[in-house]
Amino acid sequence: MILNSIIIDDVESIRQGLKKLISKHCPQIVIIGESDNIDEAEKLILETNPDLIFLDIQIKDKTGFDLLQNLQSKKELNFRIIFMTAHQEFEHATKAIDYSALDFITKPIDHKNLSKAVLKAEMTISEERMRDEEQELKDRSYKDQIKMLLGFLTSKNEKPKNLPFHLTKGVVEYIEVTSILKLEAEKIITKVHLLDGTKFKAMKNLGHYSKILTEDYHFFTINKSTVINLDQVKRYKHSELEVTLTDGSKIYASRRGGKLFKGLINNESESFSNLQKENILKKLIDKLKDL
Repeated sequence: MILNSIIIDDVESIRQGLKKLISKHCPQIVIIGESDNIDEAEKLILETNPDLIFLDIQIKDKTGFDLLQNLQSKKELNFRIIFMTAHQEFEHATKAIDYSALDFITKPIDHKNLSKAVLKAEMTISEERMRDEEQELKDRSYKDQIKMLLGFLTSKNEKPKNLPFHLTKGVVEYIEVTSILKLEAEKIITKVHLLDGTKFKAMKNLGHYSKILTEDYHFFTINKSTVINLDQVKRYKHSELEVTLTDGSKIYASRRGGKLFKGLINNESESFSNLQKENILKKLIDKLKDL
């Protein structure tokens, strides 16, 4: 399957290096154009209608997100994207990409990561070209991913209430974080359990979701194959490393997980106790003011 592609990066050596890697490891990619600035890139995309673009985050005095914002306003997001970035320089941007369930490769570019990202894009594009009954849903899902990405970037302090999960056949479904009970590793995919008893399989591994949920939400990795919603913990028996969730299911912590979990409970209990003391003191001060 041939994928007509464009490279957008303001550093010529990176563009040339990427083209060499593509020539050697990704024969399905045909480079039909390249650009070192946003304005030219937008014209090139509109003229050539590529299947895939390799997009750098920082491009001179603008960003790749400026390009997407322009194309979104014109309803011209008819391609797949592989972002190129350096993690250390754009931590907030890469987290936004993670939240949006989009793909990126880090610089210096490794040919294995490149091949993996290209293969994923190829599979998605191939499924879309089949034009089956789920086509409209796929198109809407991808545009929702871009919308979430751009929304997150403009709201640095707010975490999304919903997170995207890749399902089969290229479909992405958005799930409210508070409705998740737990996630379990099932080889290279993830089984997601919701509070209402619903279960589904997400096509990314547990590590991907664990990173997002434990860093920015109230979730905890209780053992190497399970992440739990801390708001849904009913009981913890440390002597047996046994965690009981609100649905009655029992999960056993690893030794390290149990130790960390006990420490977390103690810290949260202390924080809650301090908060109670602060509230009591505040009420007392308010009463004294009224005297």
